Amino acid sequence: MKKLLSLLLALALLFSAAGCTSSDQPKDNALADLPQAGDVVEGFAVKDVRDFPLVGAKLVMFEHEKTGAELMYIANNDTNRVFDLTFFTRAVDNTGLPHVFEHSTLDGSEKYPSKALFFNLSYQTYNTYMNAMTGSLYTTYPVASLSEEQLLQYADYYTDSCLHPMILEDESIFREEAWRYRMDDEDSDLTIEGTVYSEMQGADDLSRAAYYNVMREAFPGSIAGNDSGGEPASIPDMTWDALKDYHEEYYHPSNCVAFLYGEFEDYAAFLKLLDEAFSPYEKREFTFEDAEYEPLRESVTKELAFPVESGSGTDNSSEIYYAFLCPGLKDDPQEEVILNTLTDLLVADASPLMQSLKKAIPSGTFASYIEIEGPEDMIVFYAGNVNPEDAETFRSTVDDSLKDVAANGFAEDLVDGVMSALSLDMKLVRESSEVGVSLVTQIADYYASTGAAFGYMDYVEGLEKIASWNSEGLYAKAVDEWLLNAVTAMSVTFPEPGLREKLDAAENSRLADVRAAMSEEEIQAIIAASNAEDEEDDASGYVKALQAVTVESLPEEIRTYSVSDTNAKDGTRRINVQADVDGVGKNILFLDASGLSQMDIHWFALYCSVVGQMDTSQHTREELAVLMTRYLHDSEIRLSLIDQYGTKEFTPYLRAGWTAADEDLAKGYELMDEILYETDFSDAETLLGLVSQAKASLKSSINNAPYNAMLYRAFGKYSPLYRYYSYFNSIEFYQFLEETEQDLEKYPAVVQIRLEAVRDYFHNRANAVNVYAGSKAGVGTNTALADGFFANLDDNAIEPVTYEFPEVADSEALIVDSTVQYNGIVADFETMGTDGYSSELDALSNLIGDAYLYPNLRDQYGAYGVWNGFLEDAGCYVVSYRDPNIVQTFDVYEALPAFLRDQAQDQETLDGYILSAYSNYALSEGELAGAVDAALSSFSGKPLDAKLQYMRELKTLTPEKVKACADIFEAFVEDGMRFTAGGAGAINANADLYEKILNPFGAVDRSAMSFEDLPEGSEYYDAVYFAIDNAYMRELSETVFGVDEEATVADMAYALYSLGFGEEPADLDTARSDLGEYGIMASNGANSDAITANGVEDALASFSRAIGLTYQRGEGGDEPLTRGQLAVMLMEYVEPLLEE
Repeated sequence: MKKLLSLLLALALLFSAAGCTSSDQPKDNALADLPQAGDVVEGFAVKDVRDFPLVGAKLVMFEHEKTGAELMYIANNDTNRVFDLTFFTRAVDNTGLPHVFEHSTLDGSEKYPSKALFFNLSYQTYNTYMNAMTGSLYTTYPVASLSEEQLLQYADYYTDSCLHPMILEDESIFREEAWRYRMDDEDSDLTIEGTVYSEMQGADDLSRAAYYNVMREAFPGSIAGNDSGGEPASIPDMTWDALKDYHEEYYHPSNCVAFLYGEFEDYAAFLKLLDEAFSPYEKREFTFEDAEYEPLRESVTKELAFPVESGSGTDNSSEIYYAFLCPGLKDDPQEEVILNTLTDLLVADASPLMQSLKKAIPSGTFASYIEIEGPEDMIVFYAGNVNPEDAETFRSTVDDSLKDVAANGFAEDLVDGVMSALSLDMKLVRESSEVGVSLVTQIADYYASTGAAFGYMDYVEGLEKIASWNSEGLYAKAVDEWLLNAVTAMSVTFPEPGLREKLDAAENSRLADVRAAMSEEEIQAIIAASNAEDEEDDASGYVKALQAVTVESLPEEIRTYSVSDTNAKDGTRRINVQADVDGVGKNILFLDASGLSQMDIHWFALYCSVVGQMDTSQHTREELAVLMTRYLHDSEIRLSLIDQYGTKEFTPYLRAGWTAADEDLAKGYELMDEILYETDFSDAETLLGLVSQAKASLKSSINNAPYNAMLYRAFGKYSPLYRYYSYFNSIEFYQFLEETEQDLEKYPAVVQIRLEAVRDYFHNRANAVNVYAGSKAGVGTNTALADGFFANLDDNAIEPVTYEFPEVADSEALIVDSTVQYNGIVADFETMGTDGYSSELDALSNLIGDAYLYPNLRDQYGAYGVWNGFLEDAGCYVVSYRDPNIVQTFDVYEALPAFLRDQAQDQETLDGYILSAYSNYALSEGELAGAVDAALSSFSGKPLDAKLQYMRELKTLTPEKVKACADIFEAFVEDGMRFTAGGAGAINANADLYEKILNPFGAVDRSAMSFEDLPEGSEYYDAVYFAIDNAYMRELSETVFGVDEEATVADMAYALYSLGFGEEPADLDTARSDLGEYGIMASNGANSDAITANGVEDALASFSRAIGLTYQRGEGGDEPLTRGQLAVMLMEYVEPLLEE
């Protein structure tokens, strides 16, 4: 599902951090002895040679003389070398043939006949990247290593696997990777499992469906509408014979382009290997037809439902694609690049289109790109976090913006901002540790889509022409010629609650029919296969044969920086690191947040979310967007939690950072000061839109990656730092956003006041820190600017607050929109009975994943994947990924200690796991990124040579130490926090496994409740709904509020806790205790006691004193109150405060 990269996305992949060394030229030896056009090397003839300055490379394009196979050699001085084989493939249907074959290819070959070998090599050899990926038009197999000799061994394994895979002879690989029936016993239902089947169940979300919906609408009958990954409903239609035929159709040297990237002493060795592998084949001609495609003749709009479970929220959960077809654009590469960069200008945050869309659909998130993977190019506009009724607004806003561009082009300041960001990106080019893998896959993607081998390079090198194209009117001309009168396709994909259950029921019925038609012999065969243990697959001999690096030969060296860590005269801390960079630096301001009350933490989070997106006292948000694009590159305003190394102590900070050219640093400071301290929060309409957008985005984030929310929450059971992070960013923040959305409708002034209070709190330099990494000149410039910035702030002492967040249970489940599960266990080092982190644990994690977790959870039980490891500041985790099971997964976890006790690994095998773990430490960072890391290490007190210590420590792991770890994993599985994230059906079916089930998106809309004892017109009607809407009281049941029931002390405590702490109490005893610390309700009796009007007056008076308000008592009375009367008193107390 890859699309042609937009300008900023393309650069982000390559320039994701600032690798701006003062010389970007490769070492002489990297380009020594390169062949010239016409030369022949090991059966490969050189067809073309060209420079690619972006990565300091020279490109050599080879063609295999016998088969026509191609090889692109990207020669530069990067020692993280890459080898890749790419085959041009097609998704001929929705069964996922390309995807399943990608999985199956590396499951053994003629030369290396082992299904376990891929993961063995990944976990036991010196690699920095091993993977394979499926796109709509290609399948690619990249592998990377810091060792040239090791990479050559991988090349042999990958090449033999692609050309001679075991799956052609072994049907069990098909059953494991694609799909198979499962029945544990005769009483079990018939189900389906398989690695790809489970993966695609997890991947089959509304966003994926929305993309394929527009592709099918825009290209009727085309294979472009087929899901190359496979649709779960169609995967069981795949057969082993179809998979074997697929290999015969596409996996041939004549249909292959290979890649080499990096610095090689003997690149010809790779050509020789490929020549020997390819030469037995005869050359074939490959053409790709799309016979069923019928071009769209008139514009279409369709709404399509996506299944979700009953009770799922649907507000701001739809996605809209609006596509303009451009027939003939593929034949004009120049126009194609112009239209591609056009979308970057249109979607820049400062563009009139984006600003108009944000006003028109405040909750939405928007994008634009050129889609080149269909039979024709098309320009696509996307809206997420929207509703179906927003479609026409989206259409008209886009149309109006295009008409404006056709008439006027783009404003010079917008183009200047984008070009300045691009110029800075060019300086940031060589920092990413995986530049090679990203670059190779993008070149392959572009080549597969356009047929131009150097097309990606032409695109990148054409970016510098954006300004001239705009001034020459080429963007206006392109919009007029290609878009204004284009045929369009709009698809609106919306969630339909309850449809998931209907489809599941239909599938269950179908499977029941399948089972009913089976013979007893067939049933018993499935049961036997379901319960069979995996056959022992000892690949150790192949692993040893393919290992080219030994532990003894591993280098022990790191890049070291000189760090200046001092206190300035104004009391702020300054951490400066000089880096070998030219005219660019990274600046970060840290403002101490430890004095914020617990109630203010979520207002702090909202403040971070909205500043920079609202008007300030000096600029409109439209003007601000232009300036931020120009001067605050890669800016961030967010929470940062800085721990004190080796302890559980931490300090929360507001972190405001950006990357800047030295000459722009002063303007960046001015702009950041304006954003932080001059934002105008009085525009309730804009604020409501931003809150709605934040809520929709957070919901989408949690639904799409629920394991992240649960991992942070689980570690938060043991670590105050992780609990703060989870509370700030995740489920509790979502609940806060829901409440704030309602408050903005009723009491916008209150929201404004709370945000202004947070702003005023941070106008303070006490305990502030400035981190800067850059050149010597940049450090000097920044020091003076930081002095000026801090001089304008207050200097108020901060008293750190102790927080008491709601406790995390020992076992929890999170209900999300998902058809698969994510099952995990987490424990800190203390719970496991160990002293703390050791880098030896990284190699142990590799062993556990390779030898135990993957064979059981993936191969036997059909989970797509499993992650396990150790966090240096937290503890140990294991979590399954896209898992069809719950109980079986935890059973596997529980048997882990026994596995470790039975280990018989020798040192030679263990060294393989050390090698793999070591590559993560040996992989170098970019110059500026490394300098920033050194500064942050100094900030937290972490030794600057910690990485070197870890390298040395890692080499000391022995088999005896592995066996000794059985005890700590015994404690891990017995005492660790357990969690599952998944669909409601699976979790509710296993509810007895969890102490707490979280359902943040399935909450009842209390404003729509109807109570039997509260008819409309009742004297208590408004007061009761006021109390419910604000979470001050709760109903007795779904249909009864309890208007005439006796109110209790507990009811009052519940109300005041919610009012005072901004959240509902976890339990009433704790609530009473917390309130009592402030002298609230200290004399109100037991929770179950009836409460009188005098008791309420006493409680409100004590609450008012605690928050600094004067309270005038009412008449009171000694008769017990009803719950309806209590609701009235609460409303009469709270409403004037809110209005004030």
